[in-house]
Amino acid sequence: MSTHGHRDGEGSAAMFRSPSSVAYTYYPNEEIYVCDMRNHVIRKITVAKGYGSSQTVNNVTTFAGKPNRPGHRDGSGSMALFWNPVGITLDRNNNLYITERQGHLVRKVNPSGEVTTIAGDTSWASSISGLSSRPSPSSSSSSS
Repeated sequence: MSTHGHRDGEGSAAMFRSPSSVAYTYYPNEEIYVCDMRNHVIRKITVAKGYGSSQTVNNVTTFAGKPNRPGHRDGSGSMALFWNPVGITLDRNNNLYITERQGHLVRKVNPSGEVTTIAGDTSWASSISGLSSRPSPSSSSSSS
């Protein structure tokens, strides 16, 4: 029986809820980044091979976003919010680029876990209570 949820941990102790895509980097560390869509987070799997053995330990941690809290907020680590992240890619500087199904946004996550929105209309977020810390662009515009 398969179970789903959100739990960080080693190997089979970790839990996901609809992992949708992955990006892999091998330098400077061997790491796999996963869009955990229904948990609304980006997870990191650190691949550690035991010295002198063939044993591999895969440690899963939450890299960015707040589990089970959909929304839009730029910020660092768990201060950032995503809404159904589904696509992920990695550039040569190990920056992640995330697409969101419900958020309709493209987000950048740097290697330190700082999330910024690089494309898409974020004005929708301010109209839904609790989903954004930023005011709507229309609320700050002046009339002519």
